[in-house]
Parts: sequence; structure tokens; C-alpha cells
Amino acid sequence: MSSIKLSQVAKPSRFVVFTSWGAYWVGWRHWTLTTAPYPMADLLWHWKSYRWNTLFSDGHSSMIKFDPNLYDTNAPNYSFDRRY
Repeated sequence: MSSIKLSQVAKPSRFVVFTSWGAYWVGWRHWTLTTAPYPMADLLWHWKSYRWNTLFSDGHSSMIKFDPNLYDTNAPNYSFDRRY
């Protein structure tokens, strides 16, 4: 495992540093309640809204909705890729 410097992150306010386990499966693997091999309902909270508390590399945190319908790891309000 390797680390990166903040200067290597294109948009620190969008880059996800840490979030709940369910958010990774939705945001990274695009799992939904119907496509997940694991019981996705067990990972959802807040009325099954796909929202999880998320920490970003600029230090702020927020309840972010992760969209399973996006086909990459980037969305308008988050990114799992430091280049975007």
C-alpha cells in the first residue's frame, strides 16, 4: 500500500478519503439493492437513500449520495480517483 501527497490530488474537495463500507460498494462497484451479491439493504441507512457520511481530502465531511448508476468512480460531488 502506498500513500499520496495532497499536491497529487487534483480536487481535494471531491476526493474521498474515507466513507462507510456500503458507500464504496455503491460508488466503486455500482451495486444496487437488486444487483449486489451481498444483502445491500444491510448496508443502507437513512431511508435507503444511498447516502453515507464521507470524509474528503481537504478535511471536510458531508452526507453524500453515492449514485450506483454512474459507470465510473467519479460523480459531480465525489471522486475515488485522485486525478479528477
